[in-house]
Amino acid sequence: MVPSGHRHHRFACGRHGGHGAPQQGRRARLEHRHAGGACRCETGRGVGRTTQRRRPARSIDRLGRCGHRRAPQRRLDPRRIGGLLREAGVRFETHRLAPRVMSGNPVFNERRFTTIANSVPSNEVMTIEGALQKASILFGALLVGMLVMFGAYAGLDASTPGAGMALAGVAATIGGIGAFILVIGLVFVRPKGTPTFAMTAYVGLEILFLSGFTYIMELAYPGIALQAGLVTAGITGSMTMLYTSRVIRVGPRFNMVMAALVSTVMFVYVGQFLLYLIGGVTIPFIHGSGLIGIGFSAIIVAIASFTLLSDFYFIEMGAKQGFPKHMEWWAAFGLLMSVVWIYIEVLRLISKLRD
Repeated sequence: MVPSGHRHHRFACGRHGGHGAPQQGRRARLEHRHAGGACRCETGRGVGRTTQRRRPARSIDRLGRCGHRRAPQRRLDPRRIGGLLREAGVRFETHRLAPRVMSGNPVFNERRFTTIANSVPSNEVMTIEGALQKASILFGALLVGMLVMFGAYAGLDASTPGAGMALAGVAATIGGIGAFILVIGLVFVRPKGTPTFAMTAYVGLEILFLSGFTYIMELAYPGIALQAGLVTAGITGSMTMLYTSRVIRVGPRFNMVMAALVSTVMFVYVGQFLLYLIGGVTIPFIHGSGLIGIGFSAIIVAIASFTLLSDFYFIEMGAKQGFPKHMEWWAAFGLLMSVVWIYIEVLRLISKLRD
């Protein structure tokens, strides 16, 4: 048996599906059903209330589906997690928050980078802008030092023929060996904080090596220094544009491939160096100016160029995960190593093309 109020409501209200009135669709019936039991039609009919229990308010979408309204949830900005943990006195374990990251650059190794980041607590976090600013400082110092040494070699050759080239050879040897040993020490010793003296020494050794090597190549191939510099700048700018525009998607799989390729190249170079020291043996074809040698150098230049994408990805992930502020210098140091490698390989490629 239907209660009187509900019966009056059902038969009097033609708008919401009463007898003798056209059906208005499922949405209209749902709106009426969940309106609390009261019918407020424009005709004034059906003012009675039903005996149904009042239901909680629901939202109805354009398809007629209804659901309970929920209060919006307040979300925490991920960029504030590092600062909140440090304010609470909690040691920030970066490797628990950051995804597994690999890179061909020995500086941008996830385990080593995390160990250095957690060695010294800091209230400030790393930013991409800060890393790029510090990288520009290192690049500027390297460029100015190379120009000064290059002019010194040229002036010495002008006064004493052959003396500048001899000095350039000695400087390139000392700088190359010293920079290699220093990089190995920084990567595996993992000093705490920012080793300012070691990074300054690395820039000085690279100035000796690159200025001497470039001067020798310039004497053999006039104009090659400017060509290599322009090509290196173009590659760096192109890789930056490709990464920022997301034309090339960089992720863990890409970084793993790049790490494998760089490891293979380093294995070939170290093997060649050991063979030359032991018996004066060189790997055939790859150092020549033939098609195989040119193709090998072109592949190495491509690998070195794409290594920059992995470096940019690692810096971006470090900034998102809230690495300490002093890691900006390590990021700049890693970028400097990649660009120096590109410049050396471009010099070798151009020299093979001009033979």
